[in-house]
Amino acid sequence: GWEVRDQRIGVLATSAAALHQVGLFRQLSEHVTLIAGDVAIGHDRRMPLHVRGVDVVQDSVAEVLVTDDRLTGVRLAGGDVLELDALVVAPFFAARTDVAQQLGVGVKDLEMGGSVVGTALEADAMGLTAVPGVYVAGNASDFGATVVSAAAAGTRAGALANAQLVEEDTERAVEAWTLRMREPAAWDERYG
Repeated sequence: GWEVRDQRIGVLATSAAALHQVGLFRQLSEHVTLIAGDVAIGHDRRMPLHVRGVDVVQDSVAEVLVTDDRLTGVRLAGGDVLELDALVVAPFFAARTDVAQQLGVGVKDLEMGGSVVGTALEADAMGLTAVPGVYVAGNASDFGATVVSAAAAGTRAGALANAQLVEEDTERAVEAWTLRMREPAAWDERYG
């Protein structure tokens, strides 16, 4: 949002999680308006907005207004025009889950402020899923993962996968040794 700092910013509420966006954009501009539409914003939530100088419009957007290929505002369902330089709409974070789901990995809803804001693959903090041998890293399981934290999660999941492979190699070696020690030649060698 840095490119719209100090400009007139409208935040289109698709859920109560838009209040978080309002706070983020309020850091960049003193001219922020929450367009609440059908999202109920109670008094307890309106008061902090008012104190921070955020206008709340309890109307829906009927039309986005553009002049010379630039956003100039929105026309509200009631007919009023709200002049804006930027309009923010919350994304819905959806991990690409097709392959993982085919393998049996579960998908979970991600909630923020009591609203579902996305989906992600189910995994523990190390990236381990309920499916043996399947690991998840980055924003496939954590929608807030930045490039750096996603890379770190990939490193962590890779280390876990390698640790489990080492354990499997050791178990196989012990099994093979145990079987070999039961053969007559091994008895003669061992006790000869």
